[in-house]
Amino acid sequence: MRLTGFFLTFNGIVIAGLLVLLKGEAKVKILDQPQTLIAILSFVIALVGIPVVRILASLRREQIQRYRIMNNIRTRFLQRDYDLWNAVALSERTLPEPHHKTGNYGWLLLVMLISSSVFALSSYLFVVVVFSVLSSTCGFLASLVVFVTVTWTEDKY
Repeated sequence: MRLTGFFLTFNGIVIAGLLVLLKGEAKVKILDQPQTLIAILSFVIALVGIPVVRILASLRREQIQRYRIMNNIRTRFLQRDYDLWNAVALSERTLPEPHHKTGNYGWLLLVMLISSSVFALSSYLFVVVVFSVLSSTCGFLASLVVFVTVTWTEDKY
């Protein structure tokens, strides 16, 4: 939860700073081309999002592993004492499995979607606005492909 809060706060700070720069209250030479600045900052946010997603996915796996370890300890020490078995709700049948309906996955999904969206935005800005490699429609389709690919790849962590 703290990691997600960090990522969302980081996004907010970058966006707030970007808005101040674009409003004209700060004088910076790179603002002669604000599209380039937006593309670079979007790319930085997306790059920060990738390790955040990997860390959150790793924490989800560790949590499930801890449940398995607790169950193994419980099985070893309680053995056939059924009165004590009923006092502890965790068993082989009730071990949690990772799925997409948990609260942990909700936080992970939030970071994944933000990271993928910003990555797609930066790719659109780079190929259409900054370097003028693709037309607007082709750039939009390319950024949509980038969004789906990054989201799918991050979901595999």
